[in-house]
Parts: sequence; structure tokens; C-alpha cells
Amino acid sequence: MNLLNSFQFIGQFTELKGQKNLITLSVDSSVSKETMKSAMGRVYVFVEEKTDGSVEILKIGKSSDKGGLLGTLGFYVSALSGTPGQNRFCLHHMISDKLKSGSIIKIYVRFTESVKKKISGLTSEVEVEVPLDVTYVEHLCLQDYKSVYGSYPSWNFQESGNQLPKSLMESFGKFIADKKKS
Repeated sequence: MNLLNSFQFIGQFTELKGQKNLITLSVDSSVSKETMKSAMGRVYVFVEEKTDGSVEILKIGKSSDKGGLLGTLGFYVSALSGTPGQNRFCLHHMISDKLKSGSIIKIYVRFTESVKKKISGLTSEVEVEVPLDVTYVEHLCLQDYKSVYGSYPSWNFQESGNQLPKSLMESFGKFIADKKKS
């Protein structure tokens, strides 16, 4: 069963060497700049292709970042710059570790169209395009995954009720403490 039939391949993460950040994003040449900058809500999926040929969905997430998909994925790519959140910091390292082991981490996305809706003000009524809250779409994708595999993807820590890896959380704490010192 291919759970990604309705998703579009966007590209993959690649390893960076000798840089502050450990990974970057390589966008597939068939993906337009308009697609990458689209402000539509989106559900994205990280898929690992392992060296033995097996494939695993690692993470299902959602975003409606106004920077489009570039903004969404940019949080993962630039997680060792600025002041990242603990999830992005840890996932940045986890992606890097998978790449170092020889796996390929691909990214797929499904955009959610806006809906036209009449809204009323104090004295007027207008029709506007309203973005659908992609939280519902993400939730449905996660439930579908769980119904097939019996659990959530391994990197959906919050939904699984699991903690991020302890060693990465300790690294994150040190990273933030070092930022405050400088």
C-alpha cells in the first residue's frame, strides 16, 4: 500500500560538511519556485530510503508558514543557526545521522487548497479565500498511518507520547547555554 499516492515529491535532505548546519535541502528540478513559496497549508512527510532498499515514513508534519515550503523546511535546515526549538534541533541531528549512515531522506508534500467563504462584518459581507486548518489534515494522515502500522511514525514523538532522545536533548541544552554565553 502506497500511503503517499496523493503527495508530491519535493526533494531530499543532503549532508553538508564543514558548515555550521549539518544538512541542506536539494529541491527536485521538477518543483517550481511557486510551489516552494506557496502559502497554502501543507502536510509534509519525511521518508527514509535505507541502504537495504527498505522505505520508512519517519515523520508526518504540517505547516502554514507564510514563507511557504521553503520556510517550513528551512526551520529544519537552519536549526543550528539562531535559536532553534528543541524539536527542530534534534530532528536536524537525526536527519544528519541518517544521511551519514547512507540513508536518503526524501520529502513529500500535499498542499491544502483554501475555501471560498462569505464572512460578515458590521455592515458588509464579502467573499474571501480562507485557508483550511491543516491540523485536521495532519491528524487524519497520522490516524491513517497508525491504522496501517499500529503506531505513529518514529519521529512523531509528541503524538506517540515519547521523549526526544536524551543525548540530543542534552546537546540542545548545551547549545542554548553556549548561545547565551556568546
